[in-house]
Amino acid sequence: MLLVLAALGAALRAEPVYGYFRQITGYLSSSYIDQTRFRDVRPLLQEALHALENSADDIMVEEAPDPSAGGEGLVYTIRLDGQTHTIAEREVLDGESPDENLRKLARVLERVMRFVESTYKGTAEEIDAARYAMANGMCLVLDPHTNVFSPKEYKEFFVHIEGEIGGVGAYIGVRNGKLTIISPLEGTPAQREGIKAEDEVVRIDDESTVSMTTQEAVARIRGAPGSEVVLWIRRKGHDGLIKKTLVRENVSIPSVRSTLLGNGIGYIKVINFAQNTARSFLTQLNDLQKANRGALRGIVLDVRDNPGGLLDQAVALADVFLKRGDLVLKAEKGVVSPLARAEDQGFEPNCPLIVLINQGAASGSEILAGALRNNDRALLIGRRTFGKGSVQQPRPLSDESCLKLTTYEYLLAGEVSIQNVGVTPDLALDPVMIEKDDVSVFADEPLASERLHKAAITSRFEKQEEPAWRFFYHVDLPDTPRDADAIAKSFVSSEFDVDGPDFVAVHLASRLILMADKDVPFSRTSFLAAHREDIRRLKEEKFREVTARLAEAQIDWTAGPAPHSPSFDLAIAYEIVTEPHEAGTRAAAVAEDGDADIESGDDDPTPERKLRFTATLRNTGAEDLWRVHCVTESDDVSSFYRNREFLFGRVPAGGAVARTLDVGIPYFSIPREEEFKVVVRADNAAALGEKTVVVRIPEGPMPSFSAAVALRDKDGKDVRHVARGGEFTLRAAVRNAGAAEIFQAVARLKNETDPSQAVYLVRGRELLTHLGPGEERVCEFAFTIADKPSADKYVLRLDVFETSSGKGLSKKFELRTSGGEGFAPVTLAPPEVAVKVGAFLTDRPTVPIEAVVRDEKDLRAIMILTLTRDKRYIDGIPDKVFYRAIDGARGPLTFAHEVPLRVGTNVVSVVATDGDKLKTVQTYVIKRR
Repeated sequence: MLLVLAALGAALRAEPVYGYFRQITGYLSSSYIDQTRFRDVRPLLQEALHALENSADDIMVEEAPDPSAGGEGLVYTIRLDGQTHTIAEREVLDGESPDENLRKLARVLERVMRFVESTYKGTAEEIDAARYAMANGMCLVLDPHTNVFSPKEYKEFFVHIEGEIGGVGAYIGVRNGKLTIISPLEGTPAQREGIKAEDEVVRIDDESTVSMTTQEAVARIRGAPGSEVVLWIRRKGHDGLIKKTLVRENVSIPSVRSTLLGNGIGYIKVINFAQNTARSFLTQLNDLQKANRGALRGIVLDVRDNPGGLLDQAVALADVFLKRGDLVLKAEKGVVSPLARAEDQGFEPNCPLIVLINQGAASGSEILAGALRNNDRALLIGRRTFGKGSVQQPRPLSDESCLKLTTYEYLLAGEVSIQNVGVTPDLALDPVMIEKDDVSVFADEPLASERLHKAAITSRFEKQEEPAWRFFYHVDLPDTPRDADAIAKSFVSSEFDVDGPDFVAVHLASRLILMADKDVPFSRTSFLAAHREDIRRLKEEKFREVTARLAEAQIDWTAGPAPHSPSFDLAIAYEIVTEPHEAGTRAAAVAEDGDADIESGDDDPTPERKLRFTATLRNTGAEDLWRVHCVTESDDVSSFYRNREFLFGRVPAGGAVARTLDVGIPYFSIPREEEFKVVVRADNAAALGEKTVVVRIPEGPMPSFSAAVALRDKDGKDVRHVARGGEFTLRAAVRNAGAAEIFQAVARLKNETDPSQAVYLVRGRELLTHLGPGEERVCEFAFTIADKPSADKYVLRLDVFETSSGKGLSKKFELRTSGGEGFAPVTLAPPEVAVKVGAFLTDRPTVPIEAVVRDEKDLRAIMILTLTRDKRYIDGIPDKVFYRAIDGARGPLTFAHEVPLRVGTNVVSVVATDGDKLKTVQTYVIKRR
């Protein structure tokens, strides 16, 4: 009887886990926006299994034709710790309805989870991670915004959407390895307590900020409104630390900024839609009218790069300008209903209104712009918006995780969808940038767009629209791009750089406003019809400015007659050049395949590598060619060579013109052989011809480190255990184990103890520069243990990584006060991996890859992952195509595998793991035609 009760209790405890996918599919069945996606749930099954095998190294999923289905379906075999579990696609087929298909899918996935939980030797947290990975893999097939939050992620998400979180009102960032105040906000606790820009935050409450990222610091500074947080500040010119006790409150970051331009034109920038955006907008609109001493001549409303926010604020702002008409509608499972209509409030301004939009305008800003345009109230200029019209709602799950799923979409007046297509401007603005090593004139649309996601929802209300006009205008870029500090300070400041590149479009909008009749209520359609010639002349004026700037760059862009029979030769050569870094250049973002969370303000001495292309166009015909240019096209959305330009201008008969183009590449580049097209056009017309170019980036030495690590007490003696109240040092002798010089690396110690206050880091970061092959530097990381029983174990993580690539090593150490053997000095040396790739450019469906791996101690596993990119899509889950467990051998061991390739660009990673859980990743880019 006791055994029966125990089994029953275990079954009941297991139910929240094993019923997990039934809950998810139940929500999908009842609420998901597009039920047609469940007519065939095999893609959901496949991606769930791909995500499962990526959640843990030793889980492998193999695919094979299903012999009992005539070879048309697939059978999946899951291999884990010497055990196997098989499922077939036919198990989720032939349901009488989409609901039945989802129920079948849930049963299969729950069976898979039972196998994982009974077989996997990982921790409970790792098993949970596998379940969440499967759920998110399944959701990835649906759309980019439907996903599952773990309980921790859900709490953070809930706090974010509910707004029940307080702060102190300061922008912070890591600068030169130190947590630094960038700027306090006026009228906030930070400003009232005297926090100043460039103050270094040494401690937050009882926790050291050494090696803390900005995100980690923000999480600790925030908390419930009314609660206290103590910041310990180090300030230049002040001895010792300054203690600042701040009371958290709901900090409102200004979402609206404005200024009065010339000729009585008001400029209003809406950064996002927060709680009081509409009220703030009305206040600033009233202030502008007072400053103008009367009604405004017109308004430029700027929502560029506005990601959205609260819908009611976007709707309220649109209602400021409209007396009637639909503002936004709702389409749920094909049924359309109104969400908000404009109301006549009696004070709507009727002056000309121009809204600036771009690809960074999304969600609420798209609804605002679309409502004003579709109700004939505003003229839109800029670039096509992002295209997010779908709406997500949270659904709680039994283990306190959460499903966020797409339930309906917003429509504009006239039942027009913005989903996937965005809002189209009336006047499309194409900025022209002319620099010595790069010219951008006929650029394709920017990458940022909802439709770049593979599973983006296509609305049945979609309408394709084109701009009425297309303007080219010149933009002078600053000599050096703004860094994060300058961007943060610009949000705090009420001043605008009216002569900067961002304001060129604003001045253009002002010119359009002055064309309008100030005594007649503004109408978009009437304006476009009445001022067609004025707009054409303005367009030609702006293009003449572009032509003049091109002439200054020695590019003759005058127009000429179209040749009857154009004939030319195009030759393209390239070389890889390396140039010293420019002073003031900060550490680059992780390049290509690095995985370190780089955050640094350090001046990075890593040299710059470039591909320098020289294109020579020779006119072999009898007539001059005019306005000749080339644009590169690649079927890889992330290609270095996509959308590059050569401007030749006029090429006389029998003559030749050469142009040079520099394309930056990472200093430590992934080897590849890439193919792209160069399309030749004249006067921005149809293609005159094209040329295929193949570029090879050869394999070179990549960053590699080893580290000899010891634990020492304050007297410098090696110890195996720590003591409460004690002072200790983790000593790491970091060695460049590769064949290339490391120009800059960071070694740091991170505190991952729970609670974090149990360990106080005193010194946790070392900057390593110009580390030659075989050269060693000693880093000593000091920390203290709290003098109270607050933790069972103390967890510290050592990271060593090269700053431009993110490549390096990472190792967690668990320290205890007693018990067991304790800490033993160790040399960390990731496995050595030498890879031979059969081809980097091929027509075959597979490529042979051979890997030789060795390790100083014990190899544990080797695997191969592939990820495919194409000209449109940017997301996906890697496919683990090879896995081999190794029982502690040192090697060298040789592995060979025919790696399957999909058409397009295949990113192939060979991963080796050793007994210290150190990994070496060698990545290659292979193109299948």
